[in-house]
Amino acid sequence: MFNIEDNEIFNDFIEESLEHLDGIEDDLLSIEQAGENFNEETVNKVFRAVHTIKGGAGYLGLKNVEALAHNSENVMAKIRAGELIPTPGIISTLLDAMDTLSTLINRYESSNEIDISSNLNSLKAICIGDAPQENNTPENNNLENTSSPVPVSFERAASISTDEK
Repeated sequence: MFNIEDNEIFNDFIEESLEHLDGIEDDLLSIEQAGENFNEETVNKVFRAVHTIKGGAGYLGLKNVEALAHNSENVMAKIRAGELIPTPGIISTLLDAMDTLSTLINRYESSNEIDISSNLNSLKAICIGDAPQENNTPENNNLENTSSPVPVSFERAASISTDEK
C-alpha cells in the first residue's frame, strides 16, 4: 500500500471519492422514485462514480473499498441492463453500501480491517436474484395494524413552562 500520509495520489483519491459519494444519494433516490422508468443517464452517472472509486481503491490497496464498490457496481450494471428494477429494497441496500463506502474512505487507515460482509452479502444476493424484502410494514406482512391514536395535550406543557418563570 502507498504511504498514505504524504501521497498526493492517495489524497486526491480520498477527495474525489467523497465528492462522488456526496452526489450518489440523491441520484439513487431519483432512480428509486422512477422505478423501471429510470433515467439512463442518472444510472450511468452512479455506475461511473462507483467504477471510479473501485479502480482507485484497487490501485491504492484499499481492498474493502474496492470489493464494496465492485459489488455495488455489479448491481448498478444489472439495473442499467434492465435486468433489475430499482425497487426501494434494492436502492436501500445500495444506499447502505454508499454509507459504508464513505466510512471506509474516511477511515482509510483501518478500512481493510472493517467488517463489510453484511454489505457484500446483500449486494451479492441482489445480483443472483434474491432481492431484499420491501418495507417490513404490516400491510406487506399481512398483519393487522393494531395501533391506535394517542391523545396529546399541549395545555399542561404550557402551564408548566409559565409556572417556572
